[in-house]
This record gives sequence, C-alpha cells and structure tokens, in this order.
Amino acid sequence: MITKTLHRQALILCLGLFLIATPAASVTFDYTTIWSHLSDRIVPHFLYDCGGLADVAVKGNIAYTIDDYNGLQVVDCTDPQDFSYRGFVSIPNAFLRRCDVWNHYVYVIDDQTRITVIDVDEHDNPVQVNQLTVGVSVEDILVTGPWLYVSLGNNTLQIYSLAEAHSPTLAGTIALSSQYTRRLILDNGLIVGAGNGGLVIIDPTMPSWPSVLGSFDFDGNTWDLSAHNGLAVVGQTDQSRLLDFTDPDNIFETALMDDPGHGVLLTSNNQMWLGREYCWHQGATRIYDVSDPATPVWLHDEFEGFRGAPRAMVEYQGYIYAAEHMCWCAGEWPGFHIFSVGDLPLPEPLDTVSYTGGYGMLSHGNRIDLATNEGMVSLDVSDPYDFQTMQVLDPGNDFWYPVEDEGTIVAFGSSNTSPVWLQVMSRDAQGNLESRGSLDLENYLRALALDGTLALVGFREDGGALAIDVSNLDSPEIITELFVGEDVMSIALHGDLAAVWMAGSTHLYDLSNLADPLLLSTMGGGYQWYSQNYKFVERSGRLLLLVSETEYDFDYNGGLAKVYDITEPTDPVCLLSLRQLGFDMPGPLVLDGHTLIVPGSRQLTFYDWPDLDGPAEFKGRLQYPADAAGFWGSRAMVTDQAIVIQHHDGTVGSWPLPEGMLSGVPEDDSMPHPKNLMVSSHPNPFNPSCEIRFTMPEDAEVSVEIYDLQGRRVRSILNANAYAGHHSVRWDGRNGDGQMVAAGVYLARVKAGMFATSTKLTLTK
Repeated sequence: MITKTLHRQALILCLGLFLIATPAASVTFDYTTIWSHLSDRIVPHFLYDCGGLADVAVKGNIAYTIDDYNGLQVVDCTDPQDFSYRGFVSIPNAFLRRCDVWNHYVYVIDDQTRITVIDVDEHDNPVQVNQLTVGVSVEDILVTGPWLYVSLGNNTLQIYSLAEAHSPTLAGTIALSSQYTRRLILDNGLIVGAGNGGLVIIDPTMPSWPSVLGSFDFDGNTWDLSAHNGLAVVGQTDQSRLLDFTDPDNIFETALMDDPGHGVLLTSNNQMWLGREYCWHQGATRIYDVSDPATPVWLHDEFEGFRGAPRAMVEYQGYIYAAEHMCWCAGEWPGFHIFSVGDLPLPEPLDTVSYTGGYGMLSHGNRIDLATNEGMVSLDVSDPYDFQTMQVLDPGNDFWYPVEDEGTIVAFGSSNTSPVWLQVMSRDAQGNLESRGSLDLENYLRALALDGTLALVGFREDGGALAIDVSNLDSPEIITELFVGEDVMSIALHGDLAAVWMAGSTHLYDLSNLADPLLLSTMGGGYQWYSQNYKFVERSGRLLLLVSETEYDFDYNGGLAKVYDITEPTDPVCLLSLRQLGFDMPGPLVLDGHTLIVPGSRQLTFYDWPDLDGPAEFKGRLQYPADAAGFWGSRAMVTDQAIVIQHHDGTVGSWPLPEGMLSGVPEDDSMPHPKNLMVSSHPNPFNPSCEIRFTMPEDAEVSVEIYDLQGRRVRSILNANAYAGHHSVRWDGRNGDGQMVAAGVYLARVKAGMFATSTKLTLTK
C-alpha cells in the first residue's frame, strides 16, 4: 500500500497534476444548455391568417403579436412552456407591418400610412383608442422612453411625444440619407437604422431633434436589423452583414455571410440568429457564435423547425420570442414561438461511419448490428470514439427492418438478381450472426414483427399480412394470411397481442386464434404513406405501446411521439402525445429508464418522464449535422457510454448521453454503480491560463486535448498513465506551436480509458 501511494504521488508530481475536490458524474452532455424550443404547438387558424405574424413586442410576461391582415393578439407568457392566447383586437383594411409597446399601449403601423394605438391594460379585452394618419408610407416604429420614432418611406424620421400615451403628438422631423431606416432598433441609448442603402447611427439625446453620428453604405434588399453592444446584424434577401459601430465615425463591416436574414437577432450571450424563409411551408434558423465578430462560428441549425420563418425576434429575460411568417397559406398556420437562450455549440459526434443505406439496427451488449445495402454490418461500440467492425454478413445483399427475440433474428433481404425474401438469422455464443433459413416473398413489404416463434410480415398496396412460423430456424413456413385487402404499414407483437396500422388507425388484435383475429380496440391517427413505428415496453407493471406517428394534412406536416397504456387492450389510454417540430418525421421511440428519446429525421429530442401518469418534461434536442438530416426518421440505441444513431442514408454516429440519463445500471441492484469521468475548468472565462480539472474513475491512460469549435485540434496537453482520482492540468492559451490562440470558445476533451467527455473553455482578451 505504501509503495503504491508513493508511486501515485510520484506520478502526479511528474505530470504536474494535483488533487482537487470535484464530484464524479456521468459521461454526458447537458443538451438543455443548447437553445431550446420551449413552445411549439398547433396554432388555431382563426388567430393568424395566411402570411402569419409580422412583428412581436414584449413587456413583462406579456407578448404582443401582430398578424399581417387581422390585428393584434395578446399572448400570456407567464409559463414560457405553456403560453396562452388572451385578447385580440382587429385592425381592418390594412397590411400590418411593425409594433412596439409603451406603458399599457401598443403602437402599430400599417401600409395605409397610419399609426394605431391599442390600450392593452385589460389583456383579455384590448381596445383601439386612437388612429393617426401620417400621410407617407411608414417603414418601422420604435419607442424609447416617452418618445415614438417612426421611419417613413420618404427618408425622413418623425418623432412623436408620448406625454399623453394614447395620443402621440408630432414633435419633430429630420431628413436622412437615402434608404437608411427600413428598420429601427435601440442599442445602448443610440438609435440604429438600416435599409437597402446602408446603416445609420442616431443620437436621441435631444429626443425632438436627434443628430446623425455616422453611417455606412451598402447595397441589398434589407429585411431586418438587430444590434447589441455596438454590433449590428443586417439581414438581407441573400446575405447577412455584421457591422461594428462602437465608433460611429468609423463603422466597418466585420463579416459578410451567405445566409439570408429574413429575421435576425443578436443575443446577450453573443449569438447571432438568422431566420430564413422558403416558399412552400418551410423555414429555418441558423445560429452563430459572434464572440469574435470577425470570425462568426456556426453553432447549430433548426432545419425546417418553423413552418415559415421567424420574421421578428425579441430577447427578454433569457427567452427569445419569435413571430413566424410564411410566404403564403401552406402547411400549418404560422404562429408564435418561445425559445430559451443557451450558450453551447452542439457536441460533435464521437465517431461516425457510413454505409449505403440504413434500414434498422439491433443491439447486443456493446455490439450494434446494422441493416444496410452492404449486408448486415456488426460494430463494436464499447469505445464510442472508435467503432470497430466485427462482422459483415452476406455483403452482397440488402437488408431492412431487422427484429430480434431471444437470439432469433428476422429481416427482409434482397439483391440485384433475386426477389425479396424473409431472412432468418441466429447468434452464436460470441454474438455473431449466422444466416439460417429464408422464405421468398412478394408484394411491397413494409413491416416486420417477431415474438417467440411467430413472425408477421406486413404488405402495402392491399397486400395484408402473413403469419410465419420460425420455430425451425432453417425452414420458416407460412401459417396463414391476415388482414387481406388492407395496407399494413406497421406491426408489433407482444405474445398474442398485435398492434397493426392499417386504414388510417392503430388496431389492437388478439391473435391467439390466427384463423380468426379478434379486434380489441382502435386508436386513430397517422398518415397512410409513412410507417407508424411501434414498440411494446413493460414498465412499472404496465404494458405500454410506443408509437412514432407521422402526420400529413393541411394544418401540420410532422410527427407525434405517442405512448399508450394498453394494460387493458380493450381500453387503451393515451398517456403522452408529444408534437415534434414541423417536417420532422420520428423513427422508433426509445424509453430508457425514465428518459424518452424521439429520433427524428433532423434531430433527436429528449424528454424526462419519471411518472407514467404525469407529463414528460422537455430535456433538450440534438440537431443532426446538415449532411445527415433527411426526410425519414432515424433510429437510436442507448449503450452504457453513448447514444448510437443510424440515419436513413447509412450514416451511423455516436453522441454523448443526455445529462441525468439513467443508463448502464446493472440488472443486479446489489452491484455498485460504475464510476464515471467528470471534467471542469477554472477560471472560466479565463485570460491568460486556466486549470482543466478531471476525476478519473479508474487507473488508465489519460489524454487531454484542446479543440476549436470546428473540431480542429489546437493542442495536446497531456498523454500519460495516471491513477484513479482527482487531477488537473493547466492550459496557457497557446497552440502546439507555442503561439497564443485567438479569443473565443474552445473545448477541452479528456479521455481516460473507456471514458471520455468535454468541457467548454472561453478565452478572453
């Protein structure tokens, strides 16, 4: 014991490490620290007409939104995750453009050259109290203190006194250079204006007669403007400009991005949000870190998370309120959204591999079996940073939709020269797959289920289903036909109980008599052309059916994550119905402990669901990289160390588990829970150096490396053997060549044996 202690101390001194007090934690990522879409739900179409919202203003916990054609809506945001619509007042015969709020009055401008004053003191009953005709087209409106600034289409700025808030009084007018004030915003006491001709900075110290401090000329069709601490982003039709106006006499452009900005926002934590709209019902938000305005760093996207585009965004007390717009009436009615502001980039995948096609996967310990166009590919994922290929079965064949029960596997197979068949496989003692019997099939295969020795095969195009006996692995036999004349899109089995999707609904059948299936109950929902993925799960003495349901109708194109309690299959109860972001088609749901995972086509969404009879709490969302996002839902498997995701295009990647997720707990509860690795840093932000602290769960080889947010390695700090315990190393802010790196955000990745995790480091100058 003494010798080991001395060796340990010598090793720590040699490495320059020292003990610290850091608690152990899981190798996870806190996905809630990424921006979170708190509220996203179907908006009743009587609230917002075609086109949708044009602007939003926020005061306290109330947001005021204006629709293009209808009027002003009061939205109570006391609970950002469950906002409620309150009063509405119509503003007829106008195309509404912009709004702002002062005391309990909202000021709205429209294309009829008017300023409409709305008294919103009673949230359920807003009332129009005044309407002024300006006589010239109005572009934007801005309230600062008891003053109202209105930019006009004739390149002038009108200033109104709000001494009597319900009755603005014209106090002054100034002329500006051409096309500078399509949009107005306030930043640190200065008025910032931008239009198609350039940017202008105005000092309103004398409110009735403001002075121009400086300007910057540019070209382009300007849509929106945002400013924060001397930095401005101008969103245009096909690009976005980032400008520094800390010295109004010397305004300069720090960066020009190819991303359009139909709605833009600079946040308090140095993020730049760029909203873009595409015709038909699609929109997206791209987010950059602009801590260094000269080199914006991409953080993440929400691909088509909006039906339209966030045309106007406002930050208030850590939340972002977004007004959605679309080019015309299509898809879900556009509406109002609330986000929380995070400050971390998406984690990089720990490892990725790619195959041609990805059509299902199975898990067996730390082994993942993938159905691809290159055969059944088996990977060892015990180290999520370094996948190892274990086996490729039948590399000349395609495989789809594998299912497994107690070591028996069935899947669909095909090749360029052979028809589709049902392939039976088994596992040997080492877990390797072995091809057994097969059965030629016809028609358009769409679904497959297995329980014990019974397999069900579902067909599209009125093909019904086949019941197949696989008790003889080398010679499967057809027992009977079921549901003849129906499109059978999805099937799951649990003993004699079957969940079958056909005719637009989920049907529960008793199959104890295959010659005469007994219909027990029906649950409506889902769209005919997309599979509704089913999975039976037993939890807390209850039988659950996990349903990933796709929807396609005029109001919504996306997916729902549903969970039914079917302990009594004649009376199923819907416990959860979680609406996913637009255009995100969910794959098979995963329930691991009390974490519910929805693997979509564009993102992986996490919910915490500790009580089956209670609500599920949103716990974050992992956005897939752009080249992995597709139309069909992905699949996910949870291992002890990571989440492994398979995309329809054949890309497979591992990602950190969400923080707090219960995973890898031994079945024998008497066994101790495994220790894990945790990393932190101090100070953070830092200049010029910081301590990277880590707790090792076991004796192992340890490495500490610094990466930038593009995933490029900046420097290797440590690579040595070390004992379990608490250690730290110091980074002096230099790269591998000894040069100081630029200010910005970096990631310190620590790997100790089979464990690995990262922490964010912010270098200031």
